[in-house]
Amino acid sequence: MTCICNAFWQCISLVDYYAPLFFLEIGLVQPGDFCESVNLCSQRIIVSLPLSKGKCEICYQAVAEVLLKLKDPETQLDIIEMLLKACTTVESHVKKCKTMVFEYGLLIFANAEQYLETTDMCTTIHACDSPSANSHQALPIEKKSVLSVL
Repeated sequence: MTCICNAFWQCISLVDYYAPLFFLEIGLVQPGDFCESVNLCSQRIIVSLPLSKGKCEICYQAVAEVLLKLKDPETQLDIIEMLLKACTTVESHVKKCKTMVFEYGLLIFANAEQYLETTDMCTTIHACDSPSANSHQALPIEKKSVLSVL
């Protein structure tokens, strides 16, 4: 029992220490470079969006595409590989950094998916008006009881 408790507090301590470093490194990643490295964009090009689409509609499309990519195992693997490569920049903590990537990577994907599915990001970042003034409201989810599905 003592080993489990000691390991638990050591884990908490490691997360408290390394999580800010991890997110600091993530913060240094340039979006364009990241998108290219995980094959979201084959090359950087300037796209002229049709004038008929407003920023709100474009935002919802972008969020939907991000969700598709987040759920794609190949994209997840590409991101994990990129994070593991980034761990080499934390010279004296490479092993601990890689361990954190493996321990928390999939959890971060799951949390990001859940956040994007339950939060109206486009309204949050003011790409869209508030739901009361906007036709892009979240659609109600049909809830079925467990017994009705069986």
